[in-house]
Amino acid sequence: MDPITSRKAEEDRIKAEAALAMTFGQCAEAFLAANEVSWRNPKHRQQWRSTLKAYVYPSLGSLPVQAVDAPSILKVLHPIWIDKPETASRVRGRIEAVLDYPVVDRRKS
Repeated sequence: MDPITSRKAEEDRIKAEAALAMTFGQCAEAFLAANEVSWRNPKHRQQWRSTLKAYVYPSLGSLPVQAVDAPSILKVLHPIWIDKPETASRVRGRIEAVLDYPVVDRRKS
């Protein structure tokens, strides 16, 4: 492997490890900072923040990203799934987007 490719691979590895060391809350805030500029509707930005704050942060906010697993996500979704299925579906998608963010962000660099 040539030195430039090797250095880039090492930088990517370090960034990935740093991203995985973040808490879910930190990762979510980084995701929002990187993406909410593209959301033209202020209501959409507010809905993202309010649903994360109300439903996700209490359970997942302080967990390391790598510790978030299916049972912890179900713990968030189960209480709202029956009464608010549309909200639960959106929250599930938002959790997925946040968890994908370190991987997607690493590919951009």
